[in-house]
Amino acid sequence: MQLHAGAAKAAIEAMTKHFAVEWGEFGIRVNNLCPGPIADTVGMDKLGGGFMSDKPEMHRAYVDSIPVKRLGTRMDCAQGALYLASNETAGFVTGSTLLVDGGSWMSSGGGMGYVLCLCVCLSVGRLMLLQLA
Repeated sequence: MQLHAGAAKAAIEAMTKHFAVEWGEFGIRVNNLCPGPIADTVGMDKLGGGFMSDKPEMHRAYVDSIPVKRLGTRMDCAQGALYLASNETAGFVTGSTLLVDGGSWMSSGGGMGYVLCLCVCLSVGRLMLLQLA
């Protein structure tokens, strides 16, 4: 049962929106980064139940179900965080959730769930990442 995890992630998205409204006047942008299936992470090992390494045919079928036909990388997540942190590319973005999942959420009804959610806060050129899940 993953009720607690779903409730926590919904709360993080709500907090992102509320903080964006409450802190916007101070020049603080708040966004949420939600990675999907990211290769070589503890989260993927836990959510994948070991099938990713034990059963190559299941691994291939899962990867093929992702619209971009690959698992994400840590660099994909880092690039998403850099986008959100940049005043040049995302200076007018706040209260948003960026899915870094290769489209897996849309193609699988949620897939194996999201491994991690990050609140990304930017204020006066300083980036703060809070691991909340």
